[in-house]
Amino acid sequence: MSPDTHEKRSLRDAIRERQAAKTEGETQEPAAAAAPAPAPASRAAAPGKGIVIGGPGLKQTSIFCRQLSTLLNVGIPLQRSLQILAERTQHPKLREIVKEIAVAIDSGSNLADSLEKHPKVFNNLFVNIVRIGEKGGILESALARLTEVLESKLNMRRKVMAISIYPVFVFTMMAIVIAVLLGKAVPAFTAELPAEAHVSTATAALMTISAFFEQYWLGVIGAIAAVLLGGFFYLRSNMGRRTLESALLTIPRLRNLSVNIALSRTMRSLGSLLAAGIPLMEALRVTADSSESPRMSKALRRVGQSLESGGKFETPLRDETVMFPPVITDMISVGEESGTLDTMLLNIADNCDDEVEAAIPIIQSLIEVALILIMGVVVLFIAFALFMPYFSMLDYISE
Repeated sequence: MSPDTHEKRSLRDAIRERQAAKTEGETQEPAAAAAPAPAPASRAAAPGKGIVIGGPGLKQTSIFCRQLSTLLNVGIPLQRSLQILAERTQHPKLREIVKEIAVAIDSGSNLADSLEKHPKVFNNLFVNIVRIGEKGGILESALARLTEVLESKLNMRRKVMAISIYPVFVFTMMAIVIAVLLGKAVPAFTAELPAEAHVSTATAALMTISAFFEQYWLGVIGAIAAVLLGGFFYLRSNMGRRTLESALLTIPRLRNLSVNIALSRTMRSLGSLLAAGIPLMEALRVTADSSESPRMSKALRRVGQSLESGGKFETPLRDETVMFPPVITDMISVGEESGTLDTMLLNIADNCDDEVEAAIPIIQSLIEVALILIMGVVVLFIAFALFMPYFSMLDYISE
C-alpha cells in the first residue's frame, strides 16, 4: 500500500470517528454511556518508518493542506485536526512539524504564525493565504483553494521534469562514455601508434586532452561537480531566476513554453485566491511575492499600483506583451468588466495548461534530435582523431 493511500484511509477513519461522535451526541441513548469508547486516533495504523532523506516537499505539503481542509470542513476543530494529522502523516519531519504547530495552537497562537516558523516547508504563499483566511473567517475555503494551487503547481513541475529527465540522463551517460574513452581507450589506442605515423592536429588535441584527464581526472570531476552545484544554487537566487528567464525568452519554442507555464501558475494562484473570497489587492500582493517569474511578479506589482491610483487591471499589462499576449490581456479585461475576474483567470490557467501539454512532446522531440547531433559530432571527432594517423600511414605506403 502506498503512503498516499494509507494517509487517505487514515483520514477517512478520523472523519468516521467524528461523524460517529456527532451521531451519539444527538441520539443521547442511555446505552451509549455503557458502550465502549471509540478507539482513539493513536490506535490507528502507525505511520511508516521508512528512511526519508530531506525535508517535506511540495507533494507532502499539498497532501497536508488537502487533509487539513477536509477535516475542518466536516466540523473537526483546528487543534484536533492537527493532532490527527500529526498522528497519521507519513513524512517523519513533517509529522514533527505538525506536532509543534498543534502545541502552538494549544498555547494560543494562530495557525499562520505557527506555520511561519517553518519557512523551509511552508512558503510565503502558504502562510499569507492562511493568514488572510483566518482574518476573514474563511480558513476552510482558503485552504481548499490553496490545495488547488499547490496541486496544480505540482502537476506543472512534473510536466517540466518530464522534459528535463531525458536530456539529463543522456548527457550523464555521454559524459561517462567520454570519460572512459579518454581515460582508457584513447591511451591504449595511441600507445600502439607506430613511430612513423603522422599525428594530425585533431589527434594531438585528443591525446593532450586524454593525458590531462588521465592525470587529473579527480580534479576534473570535482570541478564539474562544483560548477553544477554552483549553477544549481545560482539559479535558485533572484538574479539566477532573472538570468534563466531572460535566456528562455530568447529561444522561440522555449519562450512560448516558459510564458505559458508562468501564466498558468500566476493566473491559477490569483484566480483561486479571488474565488476563495480574498480581496483583490491582497491576492495580488500574495501572488506577486510568491511568483517564481521575476517579470510576472513585477507586472503584478504594477497592476496593484494601477488599481491603487484608480486605474484598471489591464492597463499595466498592455505594456508587458511578452508575458501577457494581447489575447490574454483582452480576456482579463472582459473578466474585469463583467465581474467574473476569478473565473476568467482560472480559464486562462486551464488554457495555458493545455498549451503546455501540447508543447511538451514537440520540445522533447527537438531535444532528442539535438542530443543525437551532439553525440554524433563527439563520436565522429574521436573516431577521426584516432584513425587519422593510420590513414596517413596507408597514404605513405601507397606512395
